[in-house]
Amino acid sequence: DSVSDDATIARVGVKLPPFWKANPALWFVQLEAQFALAGITVDDTKFNHVISAVDSEILNSVSDIILRPPDIDKYTILKKRLIELHSESEASKIRTLLQGLELGDQRPSQLLTRMRALAGDTVGEPLLKSLWMGRLPNSTQTILAALSEDLAGLATVADKISDLTNHSNINAVHVTPSTSDARVTQLEQQVTQLTTLVGELSST
Repeated sequence: DSVSDDATIARVGVKLPPFWKANPALWFVQLEAQFALAGITVDDTKFNHVISAVDSEILNSVSDIILRPPDIDKYTILKKRLIELHSESEASKIRTLLQGLELGDQRPSQLLTRMRALAGDTVGEPLLKSLWMGRLPNSTQTILAALSEDLAGLATVADKISDLTNHSNINAVHVTPSTSDARVTQLEQQVTQLTTLVGELSST
């Protein structure tokens, strides 16, 4: 009875995330965390959970394994095939890294995280730094170029600059300068704030 009860708890405890075609390897990490929490270790059970979580279009791409599953390691074999079929190729990742990413509404550190994921082990830190900084505003690039921080430290500084710039832009929306002198004063204040920020970061 306890074995039956454990199986029932496991079935109830697993929360299957929708299959993430854009990053199947990460989806399997999430799925296996659910297996661990539910105490599921049996190959057949894990295999069946994957089948129930993946839509028919994707299952069709692995129909040979679904219809004629191997006697052992069926879950591992299915997992490997799904990752191979639906993972972005290395060439595609590099192309996206070089051409397809922009800062947009992201924080600089979020852009760096995305670029690191695409780069993997194929792009060195100096090139990654150059590609990342090239996506940042010119004013931010100028400030970062004067610092000796590592890439993670530069991302932190870039976030602070972004926060400060966004705050200044919001204030500017609510204040309509009556003369050009007011605008000059505002710009001088922003430069002073950025200079102070860089000084504080350089001294830590």
